[in-house]
Amino acid sequence: MKYKRSIQRGFSENEVVVQLILALQVCYGLVGKAEILQMTSSNDQICIPMSQRNSNGLPGMTSSDLKTFTTGGDVLSFHNICYRVKVKSGFLLGRKVVEKEILSNVNGIMKPGLNAILGPTGGGKSSLLDVLAARKDPHGLSGDVLVNGAPQPANFKCNSGYVVQDDVVMGTLTVRENLQFSAALRLPTTTTNHEKNERINKVIEELGLSKVADSKVGTQFIRGVSGGERKRTSIAMELITDPSILFLDEPTTGLDSSTANAVLLLLKRMSKQGRTIIFSIHQPRYSIFKLFDSLTLLASGKLMFHGPAQEALGYFESAGYHCEPYNNPADFFLDVINGDSSAVVLNREIEDCEANNSEETSKKEKPVIEKLAEFYTSSSFCRDTKAELDQLSGDQKKKRSSAFREITYVTSFCHQLRWITKRSFKNLLGNPQASIAQDDVVMGTLTVRENLQFSAALRLPTTMTNHEKNERINKVIQDLGLSKVADLKVGTQFMWGVSGGERKRTHIAMELITDPPILFLDEPTTGLDSSTASAVLLLLKRISEQGRTIIFSIHQPQYSIFKLFDHLTLLASGKLIFHGPAQEALGYFESIGYPCEPYNNPADFFLDVISGDSSAVGLNREEEDCEGIETEQLSQREKSVIETLVECYANSSFCKDTKAELDELSSGQKKKRSLALKEITYVTSFCHQLKWIIRRSFKNLLGNPRTSIAQIIATIILGLVVGATFLGLKNDCMKVEKTAGLLLVLMVCECFSSVLAGQIFVVEEKLFIHEYVSGYYRLLSYFFGKLLFDLLPRKLLPSIIFTCIIYVMAELKPEAGAFFVMIVTVTMVAYSASSMALAMATDQSLHYVLTLLMNLYFVFMMVLLVISLYFGTIPPWLSWIQYFSIPHYGFKALQHNEFLGRNYCSGLNTRGSNTCSNYVICTGEEFLTIQGMDLSPWGLWQNYVGLAVLMIFFLTITYLKLLFLKKYS
Repeated sequence: MKYKRSIQRGFSENEVVVQLILALQVCYGLVGKAEILQMTSSNDQICIPMSQRNSNGLPGMTSSDLKTFTTGGDVLSFHNICYRVKVKSGFLLGRKVVEKEILSNVNGIMKPGLNAILGPTGGGKSSLLDVLAARKDPHGLSGDVLVNGAPQPANFKCNSGYVVQDDVVMGTLTVRENLQFSAALRLPTTTTNHEKNERINKVIEELGLSKVADSKVGTQFIRGVSGGERKRTSIAMELITDPSILFLDEPTTGLDSSTANAVLLLLKRMSKQGRTIIFSIHQPRYSIFKLFDSLTLLASGKLMFHGPAQEALGYFESAGYHCEPYNNPADFFLDVINGDSSAVVLNREIEDCEANNSEETSKKEKPVIEKLAEFYTSSSFCRDTKAELDQLSGDQKKKRSSAFREITYVTSFCHQLRWITKRSFKNLLGNPQASIAQDDVVMGTLTVRENLQFSAALRLPTTMTNHEKNERINKVIQDLGLSKVADLKVGTQFMWGVSGGERKRTHIAMELITDPPILFLDEPTTGLDSSTASAVLLLLKRISEQGRTIIFSIHQPQYSIFKLFDHLTLLASGKLIFHGPAQEALGYFESIGYPCEPYNNPADFFLDVISGDSSAVGLNREEEDCEGIETEQLSQREKSVIETLVECYANSSFCKDTKAELDELSSGQKKKRSLALKEITYVTSFCHQLKWIIRRSFKNLLGNPRTSIAQIIATIILGLVVGATFLGLKNDCMKVEKTAGLLLVLMVCECFSSVLAGQIFVVEEKLFIHEYVSGYYRLLSYFFGKLLFDLLPRKLLPSIIFTCIIYVMAELKPEAGAFFVMIVTVTMVAYSASSMALAMATDQSLHYVLTLLMNLYFVFMMVLLVISLYFGTIPPWLSWIQYFSIPHYGFKALQHNEFLGRNYCSGLNTRGSNTCSNYVICTGEEFLTIQGMDLSPWGLWQNYVGLAVLMIFFLTITYLKLLFLKKYS
């Protein structure tokens, strides 16, 4: 059937005969596997000779995995690729520019099939992928990228497909609408709508998206398709143009094991149609690794290996690195590159030394990378690749690719504008919302030591002296290998800090301050590269050997991590699949009919069995010619697998022994309920907690001064602009109206600048919940601490600066008392508006909507102020709204302060005639009377009372929302 389908795809009879002969030769061992790799380009047949090698292929590889590609696929070659970037560091006068080498003399060939680029974090995987896809800045780039021996054409980016790591699909549109948008802008206008729809339907069918074609993709707030279907939608948008070369950046990131496997099986089927698929990937499991045709290993921008994936193990074995059974080859390669091969890891576990910074190459690791790079350079793989590159390049090296310089478009400007507008309108109807991100549970603007000092100050009893607390902090820092970075800032998204592994260890250190007998960790390896993850688990292993009970959840650990486990609990659909000694799990699964094949990571194997995706099933699925399977919802077959596994465990000796131990432990305690969920106890007083929260807030402010400096600079510029507009108001009959207009502008600026104050609690919500539940502080301590230091200083200084600039430039009432009253009024308006922002933003993730509502509120209130100022009165049916208006009270107070006792007709009797032809008002009292204001002191103080009532009201709402914030998962 395979060869019949090959003929249907357009193979000639001679090519099919060649395939049959080669297949028979392989079956009878007459020819080496590596010699099969021949392919035909769209123009000429390009034979790539591979020398006979001792192939130590992976067990379980079928002949289909080594199938030759004689379709019209494109061959992409890259010659002497070097890429350097300029890295900026420092601030203002201390700013430096350093050139960093990302890729160093990288050569290789990508043929039709699955071409994987693998390497540690920061090794250059994504950079190489972007260079090959012509998506890197050509500045700092040298070398050649050829397609079928010719330079990349100008339209290469349009004709090739590129699937980014983070899906960029419009979630408010359906799958079909996203594909229609891609087709409308990427297919030529000569293609009819009928042809475009046929193309869309064909892609939907090929990628198994028929059932969800008319379902919304989904966002954070809209339920949509599954993760696998979302990834397939991203791929489908690139397949609309039927590209012969498809690039994917980390296609399995964020997907569960079953979904990731399904996506790679889909790519495998696509590669068999003659497509050249090139992708970067991080720690692929064994079932995925077996699908690779070509493997490129990068570290520090240098090639460690480039050749057939199934020959990589043999290559590393020839270099002196042997992969032990049940170790995933991909994990093994990364361990070797990082200097963390299994033998080294076992020795490290016993060593009592500080943990190394695993994200930066240490002195010990550098020789390993250099050694591997030199070994590859002298290998037959490198020599053969260079020979093939010379054959492909010919005389093309002098011709530069134009793909980096320009982008060609197949549609007109008006056509693009129409479809972008159409999509934006659908997006607006589908989801007019947005969200803001939350920080980690470590304060990034503080140093490692300062974070630990905060934890010690609030979680250790006050009976302990500062000396004892510092000794405890130093001991934890030493135990966790944080001595070298103890006085470095942890770092944020916008601030350089410690590595990911050191950040994770800092978080663990904050919990170890209290010397807990039990330590819980939720996914401690998430977001870490393989070497860093191993270092973190080795640290936890050492901690557990000190007598602590460490309980953690983990997702797909590599084999070197799995070996460290003492006990293993497997869950599926909320039911126990296994609970017992981790090293006995493989034997248990084998006893119930699920043996694990060599080189398969046990953790991946267990998940495969639970999901109904064991290796045998996976191999069969690869050959199925059917639509993609919904991988995130359990099918009936998978449910039956789980039920079977649950029954097997219930009848096993592991379950019986566990129940016997539980009965022995629980005797007589069943009726007593735990109090852990009912109350939180604190070891420090309210004042002590308040002091340390204010202290940390102050350090946080100093640790990230750019935001505060930018706010002050913006305030000064705005004050100068407004002040220049009303510069030197003349003391004439028009000054009253101009001054009133100035006070109105002042209210507008203060109110709208307070909208962002609502982020004070929102950006730290995750940090607050963690620390509050862990018993760091009372809610009232945190609430007052944030108000007293975050809200007051951030609003007080800008308000004073803004008021001073305007007061001086506009030459307002020349009295010290009036000046201070104006500062107090403006500050109270700023605090009241900020309190309203806090009340609306706390416990909410729809920050965009809340900002819009606040802006609408202030705009509406400003309109009412303008009406009252220039038209005298507000319609009676709207007058009641003024009592809920922050700008109303502030504006009235400013007018009372500025106009009371002012005479704008200097040298003239206020009741007599004057030189102003349009004279209406001569004194401030007349203006205030027209505005209907009380001229007594109460006329001023009633506005302060109104502002204070609104402020207290909004702050009370904020406190109640924090109090009832969901603090438990």
